[in-house]
Amino acid sequence: MLGYIPTYHASRDISDVRNDIMIYSGWACFKNQNIALSGIFFDVAPNTNEQSSIHYMTKISNIARDHHLSTVIFNPGTKLEEGSVNAYFEAADLIVEFENSYSTWTNTAPADRFSLAKDHYKDAVLLYDVSLDTDYYQFLREAKQLGLGAVYLTNNADYKSLHSISIIAAMLTKAL
Repeated sequence: MLGYIPTYHASRDISDVRNDIMIYSGWACFKNQNIALSGIFFDVAPNTNEQSSIHYMTKISNIARDHHLSTVIFNPGTKLEEGSVNAYFEAADLIVEFENSYSTWTNTAPADRFSLAKDHYKDAVLLYDVSLDTDYYQFLREAKQLGLGAVYLTNNADYKSLHSISIIAAMLTKAL
C-alpha cells in the first residue's frame, strides 16, 4: 500500500511534503490495525531536467526512505526530458512515464512512450478509460515484452477510484 502525495511539479513546499510523509510513516505505529504503508506515490511530479526539480524530487525521495517508506514512485505521467533520466531513475523505484487513456496508448509508438529502454524495468504505465472488453492478455504481453516494471489500469478517467480497481483486477485475473 502506498501513500499519495502531490508535488505540483516540485513547487509544493518541501516542509508540507515532509509532514505528509511523517503522517504516512506514522501509520506503522498502529500494528493492530494493519495500516502500515510500504511507500509513497508522488503525483504531479516534474519531468524536467531543471536541477532545482531534480534536487527537489531526490530530496523528498530521501525523506521518504529515511522514514522507512521503501517504495518511491514518481508520476510525471509523461516521458522524462533528456538530461533528467538518470537522476530521476536513481531517486525512484518506479516512474510513471505514460499516463493517458488506453486509446492513446494503442495509437502511440512504443519509442515515444518512455525515456530509455534500459530503464523500462523501472517504468510504470497508468491507463484510464480501459474498456471492460479489452484484451488484457495482449496488453500484458506487450508490457512484459517491453520489460515494464508496473501497470495500472482503470475503466474510468479517475485512476484513484476504488470502484474501478476491483473491476480491472478481476478482469486481469481472468486474462492471466
